[in-house]
Parts: sequence; C-alpha cells; structure tokens
Amino acid sequence: PTDIDNNMLKGKMIMPGKDKSGRPILIFRSCNHVKTDSDVPNLFKFLCYWMEEAHRAMDDDVYQVVIVYDRINFQKKNFDMKLIGKLTKLGSAYPETISHILVFQPNWLFHILFKVAKLVLDAGTIAKFRLLSTTQYRDELLEFVDEDQLMPEHGGTNKFVYTYTSKATGKTYTSGEHKQTIKLSVSGHAIDEKDEDADDEDADDEEI
Repeated sequence: PTDIDNNMLKGKMIMPGKDKSGRPILIFRSCNHVKTDSDVPNLFKFLCYWMEEAHRAMDDDVYQVVIVYDRINFQKKNFDMKLIGKLTKLGSAYPETISHILVFQPNWLFHILFKVAKLVLDAGTIAKFRLLSTTQYRDELLEFVDEDQLMPEHGGTNKFVYTYTSKATGKTYTSGEHKQTIKLSVSGHAIDEKDEDADDEDADDEEI
C-alpha cells in the first residue's frame, strides 16, 4: 500500500517466525522510527496492516499474535509517546488478537513511564505487557519462542531477512540481523562509544 510505503521501506516491522503456540511474531524495530518523520500520521494504518498480515499467516487453530517492541539501538530521536498510544490503541482495536507485547531492552525511564501508564490502562491491556530483563532476556524469550524462531540479536538462530520493494518508487529495503551498535550500560542507558569519556553535559545523547 502506497500510503504506508515509507514505513515499510524503513523496516520498522518484521514477521520472522512463530512462538511455541504457533502465533506469528511481529517485531517493531523502534530505532527505525523517528517521531519527526512525515510517515508518522500513517503509522496506525501501518500497524493495522501488519496485524492483518499476521492474521493471514495464522493456522486455522491460531487466533493471536505476539508483538515484540524492540528497543535495540534506541535513542532520544526514537522516543515517541504517540507511538506508545498507538500500540495501546492497537490493543483496543484487536482486543482478542494480541497475546503479549514483549518489551526488549526497557531502561529505567521506560519502567517509570509504564508505571504511570498502568494508572490509566485497563487490567487486560496491562496483563499483555511484559518488560524483559536487560540481562536474562534470552531465557525469558525462550519461554515463549523456540531458539530457531528467535532473531540472533535476541539470542536465537533465525536467519530471517526482511525485504520490501515499493511498487510506487521501485526502492528496496533489506535487513536481516539487527546488530547492537549502541553500547548499553547496566541500567539500560545508551552510551555512544566515541563519547564515552565525554563530560556530563553531553548526556543529552542518552537513551530515553
């Protein structure tokens, strides 16, 4: 669809496999999403498109999907409260379709924001979220997903490669493993390695 072309060409969402119950896994790569991009108004339509794609990939006895909110290489420019709102709206639009929303690499601030969000979210929506450990995430993911269905950046062996070609422009986007290029501190902060020894006033580059 041309109205979500830009979102597709940035590889914001991939569907690399299924969990242990046969549910399609949708991975939202948040570092490919910049809140000032012109494609943001069509983001909800883009999310719905992928929900429909996941539905088409389901076996007859499967009716739910698992969403991974992947924060690998997440920086300040990727922080978008409206995106969080759209994910919540997605849960309302597909109330019985989303099994879990697994948050990969949530930092301390995300934990705080989630605690605030829990004050306004209904219990059913809150129960779908699981904030994965920054150190034991592989073991937690393996509770849901077999190793061969996990991408390498999540501790798996899945060699899935996402490719999309725009029918409108002919441009092609291809992406496989999403390698960590931003060093993380123990608390989940993003640290630019070239600025690692910089003064505290450079802390504006820190992850949100």
